[in-house]
Amino acid sequence: MYFPALRLSGMGYRKNFQTQQQPPESFTVKVKCFNEVESQSKSVPVSLTTWWMYFPALRLSGMGYRKNFQTQQQPPDCFTAKVKCFNEEKSEENEALKEETENQRKAFEKLQEENKALKKETENQRKAFGKLQEENEALRKENVELRKAFKWIKMNEVSSSNQVLLSDTEHPELHVSDDCKQVRFKETSHQSERSEMQWPCVFGKEKLTGSHTWDVEVGEKSSWALGVTENIENIKEKRYIPVAHEQGNWIITLWKGKKFQANFADLTDLQHKPKRIRVHLDCENKRLLFIDIETRLWIHKYEINPSEQFYPIFSPGTSDKGPLILFNSK
Repeated sequence: MYFPALRLSGMGYRKNFQTQQQPPESFTVKVKCFNEVESQSKSVPVSLTTWWMYFPALRLSGMGYRKNFQTQQQPPDCFTAKVKCFNEEKSEENEALKEETENQRKAFEKLQEENKALKKETENQRKAFGKLQEENEALRKENVELRKAFKWIKMNEVSSSNQVLLSDTEHPELHVSDDCKQVRFKETSHQSERSEMQWPCVFGKEKLTGSHTWDVEVGEKSSWALGVTENIENIKEKRYIPVAHEQGNWIITLWKGKKFQANFADLTDLQHKPKRIRVHLDCENKRLLFIDIETRLWIHKYEINPSEQFYPIFSPGTSDKGPLILFNSK
């Protein structure tokens, strides 16, 4: 090859060393033209594009410059100045990018810290909300207990003029105490004349209106009946607790020690056998309550009809001689 540094794609020429053939005249002319252009370029500033065309070995790796080891030619001063200026600009841009990246990293770390603080605050608020819910539930339960206690106190606020006393007109099979506060069953010859379902009873001395409360101690008795009635004349005539539901009677009954019955409906088993029962008659609100004093739980509740006369009714049953003892709430 005549010019080892020359790399003109489609224009290069290799000598045939076997035939010793000379290059053609057209090739000689092309080389001459190239040399003239090269000599002119030494005195004229050459652009980056021109240098890139005539020196394919030029590589801007990080905007650096590699020497063409085939041509052994150095770039002109103007090109070096341009590359230096370009490198300085890129260096300044890189520094600015590094500074911006560092600022973004710091801002991201700050956001992470704020996010952690928000998570911690949210967790604290959740715990505080749970605590408030527990306190609210405790206050609600306390309020329920206070309302129950208030009702209990109001039920106890009964004047002495509203005391309930047993009638001294007793049944032949019943014995009423002299103070009209106790009644018990006693065996007589009349026992064979009635059925097992017929229980002798006694009623209160006076009719009741408004609000009244009285307690009845049933103790360990295996049978008893308590309630109110507005059919006083009918009961006075029969002198027995009604054996079936009748209009105007609101009665609860204990049979054989554990079977409970309300107005002669289906029998049910009592989970807790009461020993002392509170009866609360509220004519204004049209209700009658039976409450276990020991547990303060309702045994039964009746919605009653308005009436001008209500009479308490009591029966100690016929299975034992234990008394029913009447207490007036104060």
